[in-house]
Amino acid sequence: GWITNPLLLAQVVPVSRIVCLETEAGISTKAWEDDPDRRSMKDMVWQLPQPEEAWRKFLDADSLMTRTLLEECKTGGIHIIRRNERTPLAATVRQVVAWFGIEHTGQGTEHPR
Repeated sequence: GWITNPLLLAQVVPVSRIVCLETEAGISTKAWEDDPDRRSMKDMVWQLPQPEEAWRKFLDADSLMTRTLLEECKTGGIHIIRRNERTPLAATVRQVVAWFGIEHTGQGTEHPR
């Protein structure tokens, strides 16, 4: 996500130790709209002049940033795991730990192979 630039991260962490989680279009917008933990961002934007337009621009920028980061991951050879709203979190966890070559017991502990 917005945590870091993938290609910059790849300069200090081996690409084999990085994974990108890709979600279907619209999931981020839905999260910004509906997630109570993200409500403060929307509240701040709605304090601006022309809040509807400002919010639309924010969501457009979020979408562009997501597409840009995904493209950087593809360009940089960073492994991408795709998920959608119907993908169980446990399935995503299994894919991530499999990529990193660790065993996940399901009990919150991982053991190196």
